[in-house]
Amino acid sequence: VRSLRGRLGDSPLTIEGSLALAGTGPAISVRVASDSLDLGPAVRAALPDTLQAAFDSLAPAGRVRLDLNYEQPTRPTAATQPAPPGLRGAEVKYTALVEPMGCRLRLARLPLELEDVGGKVVLTPDGISIERLTARHGPTSIQMAGRITTHDDRVDVRISRLEAHDLRFEEELRQAGPWRLRRMWNDFQPAGACDLVLKDLVLTSGPNARRTWRTRGSLHLNQAAFSAGPRFTDVTGTFEGEAGYDDTFQVDARLDLKQARVDGRLLTDATARLHRAAGASTLLIGDILGTLYNGAVLGQVEVDYVTAPASYGLNLTARNVSLEEFLNARRQPDETPVRLKGRIQGTLSLTGQFDRPASRQGSGSILVQEAQMLKVPMVLAILQIIHFAVDDDNAFHDALVDYMIDGDEVILDRIDLRGKALSMAGAGHVQVPGLGMHLVLLVGSPLKLPEVAVLSELVEGVARELMEVHVEGTLDQPVFRADIVRSVRRTLEAMTSVRVERVTPGKPNRKE
Repeated sequence: VRSLRGRLGDSPLTIEGSLALAGTGPAISVRVASDSLDLGPAVRAALPDTLQAAFDSLAPAGRVRLDLNYEQPTRPTAATQPAPPGLRGAEVKYTALVEPMGCRLRLARLPLELEDVGGKVVLTPDGISIERLTARHGPTSIQMAGRITTHDDRVDVRISRLEAHDLRFEEELRQAGPWRLRRMWNDFQPAGACDLVLKDLVLTSGPNARRTWRTRGSLHLNQAAFSAGPRFTDVTGTFEGEAGYDDTFQVDARLDLKQARVDGRLLTDATARLHRAAGASTLLIGDILGTLYNGAVLGQVEVDYVTAPASYGLNLTARNVSLEEFLNARRQPDETPVRLKGRIQGTLSLTGQFDRPASRQGSGSILVQEAQMLKVPMVLAILQIIHFAVDDDNAFHDALVDYMIDGDEVILDRIDLRGKALSMAGAGHVQVPGLGMHLVLLVGSPLKLPEVAVLSELVEGVARELMEVHVEGTLDQPVFRADIVRSVRRTLEAMTSVRVERVTPGKPNRKE
């Protein structure tokens, strides 16, 4: 056939080639070309079985430019002659050059529908060569190059470069991943968007549906969010390193964050190292170092996948954090900002399981140094109800809080505020969420009020010079009441009781 022109549906075709009627040459040797081929059912039905498999692996729709060279072996010459495996994919030869024209694809190994597909793809019996492919998935733009090779018992995907810009952490993307990666997704609960650049991505699907993959590259987060014990939001930064999966997920990457909010608090210029070795159950987020309101925060987080859901443990330390900036971090636009000096030192150790707030257990301490505590709204309110007048607003004070975490409860085991004008000592209890609380405080002269640990040594004469203050309600809307101390023993019993009571948010927890 020197030249044959026609249409398949509304698709123009040109055909040239030969059909062997006898001899030892190929039974079919043909070239088929089209400048605008509609990838509908008629095209798939017209393809040999071997090409139908390649067609199905791409699930294309729309139009392409096609240049196909196809060669099929000689058929048997006699009915008595055993039929050779002439139609098996290993003996059929073809090369199909496909240039998509804004069509749609759904790769079998990456079940996300791609739109506006362009570029160049070459199909042969050995596999699919993606010389250049551009596409879009919703707001996400994608570019890739690589090769998909099919063997008798496995499929190898080797992507030399894959770029995805404005990739959204959405349910469809989660469903496209292997189940173990979906499990990690459920633990970390990512949200937002990212830019992904991968090099040397290798995926293998073998017998018994066993899949492995490895890659190296970078992931740039843009206003993303995830959980790692605390909730990280407004995350902008980059992961760069290597990752893979072979029975277990493994990663070795560096994290550079421009900014992130940790439970609402702004962390900037942070770095960390992510590491999980092959066969290990623990993911380590170590060497954490960042800036928190002009101070520093450092520590590490471990996530263990032996349990389901995964368990975590974290240790964090904060140094020289600005008290004024920390207290104003969650201030609403219509609220008056707090103006006071002071620095915060703090520690936090916490363990638990993802999605199980009741499993949280932890402890820590907060030390406030050289602070103008008299300007703190709650402290001012306490002074007002006990009619305590202080003229020196610039007097510096220190405060220490030791706390424990039990599920949704934060137990303030020790509250100790020391200053030139007054001191406070006590204990309390805060519920998260809801911020319901109950604090019991002794307020008085710093010369007459020792630390909580030695309160029992107070004599009754000194006790009568102190005030017992109860702070109830919520942190946002506290309710105060004050009484004269008549018995140190009863005050200590109240402090012990308030550590273990269950707080009802927004409702005073008075005890007769």
